Amino acid sequence: LLDIEHHIFPMLLSLCLNENQNVRKLGLSLIKKLKKQSSEDSGYHAIIKFLTANRSEIVSDLANLTGLLDKNKLESSDTSGSLQSLLQATTKCEPIVFETLVPFFTSLKSKEAVTLVADFGLKILPSAAHDSTLACVIKKFYKKIIKFMNEPKCYEFFVGCIKCNRVISVAGLYLKISDLMLDRATIKKLWSAVINSNGGGEPSAVVRKLLEDAVKLSAESGNVKLISMLSVLEIPVHMFVDCLVQVWGAEELKSKTRGGKSNFLGEDAGLDEKQLQIWGKSVFLLELLEACIPKELCDSGWQALVPPLFAVFRKLTNDDVMESSYKLNLVLTVLLKLLTIIPDNRIKELKQGDLEAELLTYCIRRSSNPESRQLALKVLARCSLTIPEYVLQNSMTIFTFMGTHLLKMDSKHSYQIACEAIDVIVPAMKSACTSKSDLQKISLDILNNFIHMEEDVPEHRYSEFVYRLIKALDAETYLWIAMLLCIKSTFKSKHRATRTNLIHRRLQDLMHRFSLQEALRGIIGILVNLRSDAAPLRKIFGCQQDRRENAEKADEWDVLRLGGLILLTKLVSSSDLATRVGTELVNQPEQIKDLLHLLLESSILTLEAFSALPETVPEKLKNSILEQGDKCLQLVLSLLPYKLYINIVSELLGASNVTLRRRAMEVVSSKLDPVEATGGGAGVDLAADAGQLLPALLQLAIKETLPENQQIAFLALRQIAKKVKDYGLLTNALATLNAKFLATLDHPGVLGAAILTITDILMAAGVQGVQYLDSLVKWLISAVQSLPQRKLEEKYCKVVYTSLLLSIQKITEKFGGFLNPYLDSIVMIACRLSSHPQAGARAQELWKSLAENLSPHVLLAKCKDLLEAAWKEPHTVAKLAGLVGLNSKKLERSQLTSMDAQLISFFSKALTYRQDKGGSTEAVETEAEVIEAFLLVGLKMCLDDFKPVFTKIVDKLRAGGVDPNLTTMFNFMERIAKSLKNLFGFGQEFVLTETITVLTRKECSDECAEAVLRCLSRVLVYNKISELPQNVYENLVSAILPLYQKSGDRLYQSVQDALLALADATENDVYWKHLNFCVLMELRNSEAEIRIQILKLVKRFVTSRRDTYMVVLPDAVPFLTEALEDDEQEVELECKDLIQHMETVFGQDIEAYFT
Repeated sequence: LLDIEHHIFPMLLSLCLNENQNVRKLGLSLIKKLKKQSSEDSGYHAIIKFLTANRSEIVSDLANLTGLLDKNKLESSDTSGSLQSLLQATTKCEPIVFETLVPFFTSLKSKEAVTLVADFGLKILPSAAHDSTLACVIKKFYKKIIKFMNEPKCYEFFVGCIKCNRVISVAGLYLKISDLMLDRATIKKLWSAVINSNGGGEPSAVVRKLLEDAVKLSAESGNVKLISMLSVLEIPVHMFVDCLVQVWGAEELKSKTRGGKSNFLGEDAGLDEKQLQIWGKSVFLLELLEACIPKELCDSGWQALVPPLFAVFRKLTNDDVMESSYKLNLVLTVLLKLLTIIPDNRIKELKQGDLEAELLTYCIRRSSNPESRQLALKVLARCSLTIPEYVLQNSMTIFTFMGTHLLKMDSKHSYQIACEAIDVIVPAMKSACTSKSDLQKISLDILNNFIHMEEDVPEHRYSEFVYRLIKALDAETYLWIAMLLCIKSTFKSKHRATRTNLIHRRLQDLMHRFSLQEALRGIIGILVNLRSDAAPLRKIFGCQQDRRENAEKADEWDVLRLGGLILLTKLVSSSDLATRVGTELVNQPEQIKDLLHLLLESSILTLEAFSALPETVPEKLKNSILEQGDKCLQLVLSLLPYKLYINIVSELLGASNVTLRRRAMEVVSSKLDPVEATGGGAGVDLAADAGQLLPALLQLAIKETLPENQQIAFLALRQIAKKVKDYGLLTNALATLNAKFLATLDHPGVLGAAILTITDILMAAGVQGVQYLDSLVKWLISAVQSLPQRKLEEKYCKVVYTSLLLSIQKITEKFGGFLNPYLDSIVMIACRLSSHPQAGARAQELWKSLAENLSPHVLLAKCKDLLEAAWKEPHTVAKLAGLVGLNSKKLERSQLTSMDAQLISFFSKALTYRQDKGGSTEAVETEAEVIEAFLLVGLKMCLDDFKPVFTKIVDKLRAGGVDPNLTTMFNFMERIAKSLKNLFGFGQEFVLTETITVLTRKECSDECAEAVLRCLSRVLVYNKISELPQNVYENLVSAILPLYQKSGDRLYQSVQDALLALADATENDVYWKHLNFCVLMELRNSEAEIRIQILKLVKRFVTSRRDTYMVVLPDAVPFLTEALEDDEQEVELECKDLIQHMETVFGQDIEAYFT
């Protein structure tokens, strides 16, 4: 047993580690006996000693073994021999024994032990029967095996594992043996000993051999995890080169053909088995290269790979290119990564023959995949550092192709690639030009090619693409040319108008990309060159050299002039350009001022040149050119700085050209408003500048013949007047624009603008303009009253109403003290027009302004007369009451008390509106609004002051004793009770007694009764009945219950609500029992519907009183018994529902009460 040459002891030891505790006991008993036989020199003595010493822990739980081994350090030099002997003996046993005893071996670190384990693994690797043990070997010893990869057995075992595709089960997962090993071998730290075994940082021969074996293995069965493992080995460049040479052969890589057959530039041919294997290895090397190439710039000799990779690129088949195969994309990706990390100076050292640039061009042309084309284009762009002449010679082909293929692909990535190619290729082409004329020629050729292919460019890519091209060529020289070429490209388009609009929008977006100086120079370039007619210009834009002398057919250069001017009007009118000019004038004032001055000069000279166009130019075209030139000049003027503009705008306002005058008037406020907002800064006198412009605008407002221009003149004058401080100028304007002048205006738009202008001038003049106030207000009121007779269109009617009412509002707010003679008319206008379909919104604003700004003392003195004037108009009465209420609300409580007589008089009269107008819907609505208006002011009083006011109004309503007034009285009290809630206790008794009086009247209408009941319900909700004589209470009940019989079903709900409120408010049990009994008596009414209503009321009593209702339940039982036997089924069903409800509420069965 103790002889290390035999393997009996390992088998015994495996029994000691058996899962069965009894077996472990027996095994350890044997070990204990062996201890007596073993000596210190025995090979297994240390192990036997360890097992004997820790027998109880091992028997108790096998999981303790690992901890015990770590604690006892069996791998020490004294005991490692025992473990080595045990390992050697174990490898001769069945593999399962090794798997059982592996905890003893994991601590072994010697090369001999690891080699022994690797050799054992090699023996069990071919058989699937021992996969569990093999997995154990890999998991426990992979680090040590990798460390000793220089040992043949370790290397052989490692390679054997990564070659093995057999599937095994590990922790419930099914994995390939190769994956099990490779998953653990991708940690760079594990390979440090292997990588540096030769010293000097040069990888060992093991790395080369491992790479070669991996390449061979890839041809049989690819495993992507191989790449992850190899990528951590720091494989040097020369090894990759050597592998490519081994795969293809040195001669084949130098050959310009594919294995003796033509390459993909010629006729295609299929691949044989040998070439398939070669490509399998090549793809593996390319994938590995992709993973190994650094991400940052690196000067470690990577350029040595460029020629062999281009040689591999040459071996692709035509199908690879046409179908954009994985091989093609992989080669291009690796080339791009490689050329990206290689420094520029190293790329320039490469030979033109090494780069095979024609293959890239062919790929760009023929590949169907945009990704492949993008990759090839990027590689070609990097190659331009070495072969700029080639790129120059083939640039037109490349870009023409891009126009027909690459740019059509609406891909963000495609455009990024194309733009990057421009940034590289265009400078390369420019650097190859030896003369200025050659540079201009090639630049124009490039520009023309791009402009001709612009139809292929998606809208959202155009701006970025062309911007990069022009910047690469030179924006100052070619921006204006590019814009005019774009305009000329629209001339022969099938849908010219749509195409032109698209070009304008594109060029506006493009101009935004350039700096302001570049944009202004581009606009100036167009203006300067359009007024010329030189042969070189005609040549640049492809126009015939000699002018066409035909008055019936336009010359192409003149058509281009018109197109260019139209484009300029779009560019110069852009709000973005104006904003940029204002901003840049602060940062670079001198440069921008010079450019603006030059721009204005160019605009004037160009317009003058167009005025002298030959007579052979068709008249319509000539007029269009002049019109657009004039418009362009106006737009340029709008860009001028403030001070420069102020100096010339007065002259422009007096120009004979109608369009020019209009444009000048339109931009007046646009220049002044920003200055006013910012304070103008030093040296700016805004008031003086505005005063300089006012006389000219005033004359235009009076004399302009076109309504549109006259309207603009008034609006411009309105803006200017607000900024003028010279009251002499303002009063002179008021004297000119008087009521007589307003009466001469017929056009609604002009009239509206004139009214607003005169009003604002009056506001600016202040006290100085009061002398013109009387005539103006009189005219405004007359105009409002007479406007319906003018029968204007709805849109014009609204404009005039708005202007008139806004004017009255502003004048009232500022000059209210001077308007007493017209106050009645103004108040009536505001109240009357508040419901007008066109004037309502503006009249409502005037109404609010009057409520806010009028003195309550003035309005209350007039309100009675105003009410009589408005009496026939319900809406006007309501708005007047609201105005009085809202206006009086401003008063203090003490002031309200002193004026209560006027308030009582007004609202008492207003509340009789129902009496005069009957119970119409309008009268009811008016009454409700009058009550709300009273509450606005009434609720501001203290309660003691409010009571007499309330009493007086109620007494006046009650005095007549007529039904409408009584209805109003109860509506009035109901709304006050709703607002005061429990504070209305002072009026409770009055409500109760008046309820009895009114309801017992023979002539009481249903409408009045409904108001009474609603008021009673509201009052009793918040106020309990505490001190009321019994006879009054009984009379109240007697007055309400008969309404079931008198009124029909209209008042059922109101009666029920009132009785319920009365029940809830009754705290006296005697009163409550009387009420309940009287209600129950109605169950004997002859009408079934009334009996049903009574049952519903009792149900609500039960809900409200809950279990306290049981006190009166005995009184109810006889009546309910009769109802259960009622002849009408509906009554019987309603009674049953009531009884069921009682049981639910009481929480008990009440059947005993009925037996």
